[in-house]
Amino acid sequence: GFSLVRMVRGDPQHGTIHQKTFVGSLAVGMTFLSSPVAGILTDKFGAKSTALLGAILASTGMLLSAYSLNKVEALYVTYGIMFGGGSSLAYNPSLVVLGHHFDKRLGLINGIVTAGSSIFTVTLPFMLQYILDRAGLVATLQILSAVLAFLILSSIFYDIPYLEQKVESRVKIFNKDIWKSKLYIIWIIGVPLALVGYFVPYVHLVAFSEEVALKADGKWLVLCIGLTSGLGRLIFGQIADMPNINRLLIQQFSILLIGSLTMLLTICRSFVCFIILCLCLGLADGCFVALQGVIPFDICGREGASQALGFALGIMAVPISVGPPIAGALRESLGSYKIPFILAGIPPIIGSLFIFLGYGVISRKQARETAAITGNNRRTLSFTSQK
Repeated sequence: GFSLVRMVRGDPQHGTIHQKTFVGSLAVGMTFLSSPVAGILTDKFGAKSTALLGAILASTGMLLSAYSLNKVEALYVTYGIMFGGGSSLAYNPSLVVLGHHFDKRLGLINGIVTAGSSIFTVTLPFMLQYILDRAGLVATLQILSAVLAFLILSSIFYDIPYLEQKVESRVKIFNKDIWKSKLYIIWIIGVPLALVGYFVPYVHLVAFSEEVALKADGKWLVLCIGLTSGLGRLIFGQIADMPNINRLLIQQFSILLIGSLTMLLTICRSFVCFIILCLCLGLADGCFVALQGVIPFDICGREGASQALGFALGIMAVPISVGPPIAGALRESLGSYKIPFILAGIPPIIGSLFIFLGYGVISRKQARETAAITGNNRRTLSFTSQK
């Protein structure tokens, strides 16, 4: 979502830093904000049709953005809404379809699939810069549009057997059962809260490294995050499939680390320090992303997973979008990235601790209820045997 921001960051004719950051934030925000719609459409019309519509919107939006570069307001629509919203309709079914074909190795499969995006995180800054230097910004966006068009082909192969059979007979739009789960409610409150500062390092890390006057290219820091993020998705995806492993708690540990590491970046004054923290930040990010598509299945089951994931991502839209623009505005106001990065690390810590606490309360309550039921059964058996 922020590739356009990086490409036009230094060009004043395409708007201020704040405006360009908002374009990227809007694209990411729409990716999440449209997720409830994607979940409902997946249940109603099937994964194949939903993903196909999303691929067409995303590719078209990127193409139109190539001809709207001198009008920031137009980019809000073409890049922010069309590309972002289309990406959502393509993204949600791609995760949901996995849970209907894999069960025992769902964590690993999600890790493998999501690792693909980290490959592009590693290579995209260099690829875009290479193409940009030789072909220009318009041609670069046209090429990205062509790449997105491949999603149209891949969506044809999406298949959720039991959903596709029920598409025509379904009359209910909303799945009310997912909202009866207290654990799901806690999860969709805590994670969005944690994500307020999540994208700040991704968007502002290169500029922050330049502010610290590092001699090396700051793009290598983004590469480090993407590299270990992909590795983390594979590692923690496999760990999540192990017996007696609580996927929800593992994810919260990763969020806690993301917040802590984001704050620690402010004390770095050498490139080596930045590299080490970015490598660790990538591992934590990989764990979080790998389990994001798995936890809805754990909490709400197969039939509720599509909308559970969709509404969770939708609620994340606002917090995940406001972080980078706020950090950018604070940077312009304060003249330093130190305070913005410290503030960006606080929400992940609070959000993860909230879920830890909520999970503990629910677990203790369930344990007491189970103990009470077991005790009643024992007394009943004892009374029966005495008779």
